[in-house]
Amino acid sequence: MPVTPADGLVIKALWNVNNYTMSFDSDGGSAVADKVYAYGAQTEAPAAPTKKGYVFDGWYLGDVAYVFGTMPANNVALKAKWSFDKFTISFDSQGGTPVEAITQDYNSVVTAPAAPTKEGYTFAGWFLGNEAYTFTYMPAENITLTAHWTINSYRLKFVDAFGDDFSVSTVEFGAAITAPADKPAKEYYNFVGWSLNGNDVVEDLGTMPANDLTVYPVFERVTVALDKVGDSTTVIDKENAHIQPPVTGYIYGLSERLTEEDLRANYIKVNGDGEIRVTKVGSFKYLGTGTKIEVVDRVTGEVVEIYYLIIFGDVNGDSIVNATDASIINREATGKTSWSSASSEAYDYCKVLAADADRNDSITADDFTLVTKVTMRAAKFDQSTGEVIPNA
Repeated sequence: MPVTPADGLVIKALWNVNNYTMSFDSDGGSAVADKVYAYGAQTEAPAAPTKKGYVFDGWYLGDVAYVFGTMPANNVALKAKWSFDKFTISFDSQGGTPVEAITQDYNSVVTAPAAPTKEGYTFAGWFLGNEAYTFTYMPAENITLTAHWTINSYRLKFVDAFGDDFSVSTVEFGAAITAPADKPAKEYYNFVGWSLNGNDVVEDLGTMPANDLTVYPVFERVTVALDKVGDSTTVIDKENAHIQPPVTGYIYGLSERLTEEDLRANYIKVNGDGEIRVTKVGSFKYLGTGTKIEVVDRVTGEVVEIYYLIIFGDVNGDSIVNATDASIINREATGKTSWSSASSEAYDYCKVLAADADRNDSITADDFTLVTKVTMRAAKFDQSTGEVIPNA
């Protein structure tokens, strides 16, 4: 039965506070443990979760950012909100043209930049480490890509005097340019060296440029000048010439009864693009002392050298040492003529050289005696020196 107090009675209710749960949905991020709070207790945000490629933007209750305060009288389910993080792809062109870095949201589509360029090379792609990189989506980290290159090769051509191919090869960019061992030839010219512009000789051709290259030969014209044939006894004397230019000297070391054919075949020749003109003394059959040799440049038509032949002992120019020559020498030695005197209008140095048998620069009775011995076959002239040598 209910108890009825005699007097007024106050009855007081007792309450126990309820506990509620605050749960966290990381939405793909790192896990966050639920928390249990008593109703009205002060709540606090847990350590922020992480998610690769994203930035944590806070906890949301529905579409509203949640503000931690006192625990309500109900369970609370919070969900993480994320935004894309931004990452950068940097480019190392390895000596090529610079490429601007790409900064985009994680997982956004990335388009490859325009390929860089590098002189002498072909771009072979972007690499991440040792692997070729394929552009798809922005990764969840900053990366640096390195350009790979393949070296180019170009055509190296050496041409001859006529512009035709002399040596053709393929050479890598930057490699040393090496001239061929063989040298091009051009008639009447000497090869001087190779040129990159066709004019200036370059000792060091440098390295292969980033383009095909043609290298040109440079020649210099062989000076048109008289020379002796091979190992002949010919002596071409320019230093001791006593006649004014353009006469430049004398030729000796020849033989008696010298024909033009023998002279050209066995004694003298022309270096360069020139020719020899021969003018005999009078109407003699052979080429004797005083025979004129002109060297003509066939390109310019100019007479560039003049020589006179000396057959020692032959004074009259018939190429034979005989009594006629001895008589001419005797007359000069005895003063009946004056062709050996430089002050005489009749001066003829060719005759002086041919008649001066004792090599003392004057015509005397001794010269007459020596030449007479030669005509008598008691001696002979060494045509290379002018010396009279007794016969054994």
